[in-house]
This record gives sequence, structure tokens and C-alpha cells, in this order.
Amino acid sequence: MGRKGRRLSLTGFVAIVALAGFGWGGDQAPYYRGVPEECCTSEEARRSVQDGFRETIPFNIGSGGVVLFAVGVHVEPHLEYFDPIRYELDRARLLRLAEQVERHGGRLVIQLQRPFTEVALRGGDTLLADLAQRGHELALHFHEDFHLPQAHARPISDWVAALRREMDLIEAVSGRRPTTWSGGNLYPQMFQAALAVGLQTNINYKDPRSQAIPTAFLVVSPWRPASSASVDTRAAHDPVGKIVYVPSGLWPAHCPGAEGVPKPYTYRALDYLTVALRNSLSAADPDKVNTFILTVHPGDFLAPADDEAEFAVWEAWLGQVLDPLVRAGRVRWATVAEMVEAYCAWEAGLP
Repeated sequence: MGRKGRRLSLTGFVAIVALAGFGWGGDQAPYYRGVPEECCTSEEARRSVQDGFRETIPFNIGSGGVVLFAVGVHVEPHLEYFDPIRYELDRARLLRLAEQVERHGGRLVIQLQRPFTEVALRGGDTLLADLAQRGHELALHFHEDFHLPQAHARPISDWVAALRREMDLIEAVSGRRPTTWSGGNLYPQMFQAALAVGLQTNINYKDPRSQAIPTAFLVVSPWRPASSASVDTRAAHDPVGKIVYVPSGLWPAHCPGAEGVPKPYTYRALDYLTVALRNSLSAADPDKVNTFILTVHPGDFLAPADDEAEFAVWEAWLGQVLDPLVRAGRVRWATVAEMVEAYCAWEAGLP
């Protein structure tokens, strides 16, 4: 449904998008063969002895669509954050990653929850407020199994209260109230609860039980899900829906933890990232908004003694793979909030 030469009645439009997923695709056959060799497990990354990148991305790949690119950081609900040593270790990693991304022109999308936010608030840590001031987006990463025991047996009022508690903590420690979230993927009333607390943008859909991501979500263009009642209604586009789903791009659906960067961060691990970005650029439509989000965790670094080597690999990838694409105009840094802003502007230009 590009802007050129297509006009439909609203009735016909809704019928088509409900059946065809807004024409966004979801067919991985042109990009992946579904073989194990296309995946990279943490064990493979750990064993790798590569001393450089093997995968590249030509500037002229695909039809010329621009991809909005984000680095998402999941801060998990680790009880170890109550240990000052562990908290300071991952705090330092988060800050260093933010500084590294800033040097290359980008900003992080930091998805937060307790106990990290709680420890930060208790200790008067200004890190998250400082990062928000520098343009990094602060979002919510909601592990309902941690925040809501027996979550699926709880009424929606309990979900609203739990979401509000996490959002209040993020706002208290950063001065910013999040509008983007990940989590609650299997809860059929998730969108109603999200809207009740002011959340507007959903990312990172996966089944938390299997870590699998349906192909309908491994695409490059955002949409407005019809509801959160099921996978099918989440994947169907409703032109008047109030939630925007921003997909992470064309990662291989057959791979475990598909849209996360394998750990430890080695040249082999980031080659996997390069392939996903290359396929996303290949699928990018110049008449649509195209998005790509990679996911890392502060705790994914192998051990403090290996941090220097792993940050060096990230620096090499940003400089050798990403920077040239940014200079060529094929990739543009964006937070998820900026992706949604671009999508809404694109929507406004539709017939």
C-alpha cells in the first residue's frame, strides 16, 4: 500500500489489510533458506576464531529504501542488581554503549524495569536522567512473570497497576515517561492495559515460552495491530488502531532468539547481525517507512575481563559496516519514538 496510484474505499481497505497484513509480507523465502547455518548460537560465537567480518552490505542492495536503525537495550529483572558490584558493572556497560553509539551519531532505546530502576532511584543515580537529556529513548521492558505472579489469571486492573508502577519508577529516575514497551505478548488484553497507562508503541514481539518470533513480525514496515487478542489480530492492520507496532526487521524466523545479537560479541556474532540488516535493506520499500532494531543486554558481555575485546568488535562493526551505510543514505539512526513519528507522517500522506 504505497502512496502511488492506489485508492480504496475504507471498507475494502480494512478487508485487505486484515487478510494480507497490510501488504507488509512476512515471506522469508527470498531471504533465508531456513537452514541452521544461517543462525548463530552463543556457543558458536564463543568458539569462533574469526578475526574480522566476512559479511558485507552493498550500498545499492534492494530498491533503494531507507532503513531507520535503532540499538535496543533490554535491562532484565535480575535480582543481582541489588548487589552494588553487579549494578555498577552493568551501569558502566550501559553508559559505555551509549557513548559509543553517540560517537557514531545514534541514540539507544533503553528498555527498563525493576530492580535496576529501583536501585537507581534508591541510590540517587542520575545516569538515566543524563541519558534521557542526551536524546536516548527510555522505554519499558515488562516481564510479567516477575512483576505479576500468575499474570494470566489476574484481572486487567492488576496489569494496569503493575505497568503503572514500572512506568512511575522510570519517570522518577529519569524525568521521562515511556510511551514504548515490550512484553506482555501473550496477554489478550495487553493493549487495553497499555493504553490505560499511556503506552502507545509496541516492539519486540516473541513467544516468551519458546522464544520464537512469527514471520508476520519479522518484517520491515510498522502497522497498527487490530488488537492483542491473538497473534493473528496483532499481525492484522487496523487503520484506526491506537497502538503502533514497530518491527525489528528481517531476521531469520527459524533461528532461536532471532532478533537478538548472539553473545559473546564476536566477529562471528556480528556477522549474523550484518546478514539481518542486509536482508532488511533488500526488502526496504522506498515508498514506506522501514525499521530495524537490534537487541542487546548489558549483562550479555561474557565477563568483565572480556569487555574491552567485545566493545572493540562493536566499534569495528559500527565503523566498518554501519557508518558507510549511513553516509550513503541507506540507513538513518532513529529512536523508536522517531520511527513512530515518521510512520505517522507517512500515514498522513496516504490516499
